[in-house]
Amino acid sequence: MNILLIGAGYIGGTVLSYLSSNYRVHVLDPAFADIGYVNHSEADIDALLNAHTSNIDLYNSPSDLPIKKFGLSIICLPTNWSSHSSALDINIYQEVFKQIVECQISIQNTIIRSTLDVDSFPSILNILDTNNFRTNLIYFPEFLREGSAYSDLIDPHISIIGGQLSGISTKQLSSFIPINFNNLHIVPINMAILAKMSFNAWRALKVSVANEIMRLCSSLNIDSNEFANLFISDTAQNIGKAYLKPGYSYGGPCLPKDTMAFASLFARNSIASPLFSAVNDSNASHVNFISKLILKHLSSVSSNSIAFDSLEFKRNTMDLRNSQFVDIALSLLDSGISVYVPKEEFLEFLGLVPKKHSSSIFSWPPVSDLHLYEFFPGRVSEQNIFLSRFNLNDLFHF
Repeated sequence: MNILLIGAGYIGGTVLSYLSSNYRVHVLDPAFADIGYVNHSEADIDALLNAHTSNIDLYNSPSDLPIKKFGLSIICLPTNWSSHSSALDINIYQEVFKQIVECQISIQNTIIRSTLDVDSFPSILNILDTNNFRTNLIYFPEFLREGSAYSDLIDPHISIIGGQLSGISTKQLSSFIPINFNNLHIVPINMAILAKMSFNAWRALKVSVANEIMRLCSSLNIDSNEFANLFISDTAQNIGKAYLKPGYSYGGPCLPKDTMAFASLFARNSIASPLFSAVNDSNASHVNFISKLILKHLSSVSSNSIAFDSLEFKRNTMDLRNSQFVDIALSLLDSGISVYVPKEEFLEFLGLVPKKHSSSIFSWPPVSDLHLYEFFPGRVSEQNIFLSRFNLNDLFHF
C-alpha cells in the first residue's frame, strides 16, 4: 500500500518516525527541504528518523509526487487558533486538497489526526466536494504530549476512530497507527472531533482547578502539595468516574451550599477564582437548559401540564432542600405550565412558590398509583398531563 503523510511537524514527525520503521512513506510538507528539518526535542524520535531515512521520500508540493495513487493518507497539518475568526484556521486544508486535485492524485482512505472542531468539519467536507475529491474520510484524533509523544503514540490510553473504514480493517490500520484494542471506540466523526477537544479541555480544567486551590492554600498557609495528595486520595469520588455522567443539575443540602461557601472563601481572601465562582452559575444555566427541553417536549404534544413523580433532590431522601427539581418546577411555572406534585410534597412545595403561581399547583397521588414506568414520559389517563422525571436521552431528541 502506498502511504502519503501530509504534514511533518511535531505530530507528523512522530507518526513518521513510527511509519518509516516498517514502510516506505511519501511525505508532503512545503516547510521542509529534507529530513534533517523534521526534528524533535525527543531523542528517540530523532534517532528513528535518522535510522530510516531511506524509507522517507520528502516532497514540497503534490506536483513533485512520483506516485498518483495512494491507499492511505495521514494528515497532520497544523490547525492553529485564529483570534480573528475565533475558530480554528483550516485554510491550509483548502490549499492542500486543491493542489492534490489539480495534480490528479487519488487517495482511498484519508485519516485526519489534526485538531478540528465540529463547526469546521463541514467546511472540510465542502472543500472536498468543491474540488470533486473522493476519499473515505476518517477522523482519528491524537493525544500526544510533548516530551512523551512517541510513547503516547505506540501505547495509546484510548483509540477513537470517527467514521467508517473502507477497504481497510482496524487490524490492518493498526500496523500503520498503533491502536489500543482494549479501549477502542468507533464512533460518528462529530463525536470523535468533540472527544479530542473535550478531553484536552477537561485536562486543562483539572490543571486550573488544582491551581485555584493552590492559590487559596497559599493564602491560608496550607501546604498545597499535602492538600493535593489528600484530595486525590479519594479515588471513588474526587478522582474517577463519579459525577461525570451527564444528567440533571446538582442539588441538595450540601453541594450548592458548600460551593457557595468555598467561592466566598476565595473572595474574602482576595484570591481570583473564576472557576469556582462560576460553578453555581453553570448549574443554574443547566436548570434553564433542562426546563427548555421539557417545554419543547410539552409543546410538541400540546400539553400545558406536567406531573412530577417526586421533587426530592435524590431518590428516597424526602429532602426538597435546594432540589434541582424544585428549581425546574419553578421555572416551568414561570413559563405558564401547571405543575402536579405528589400529595406528600404538596404543602412543602407550596411554601416555596410565589403566590402568583399558587393556583397553578396541584396535588397528585403517589406514583405507585399511576402504574407507569419510572422515568417514562408517558401520557396519564385521558388528561393532558405528562409524567416526569424524563429520561434526558429522550428529551435530547425532541
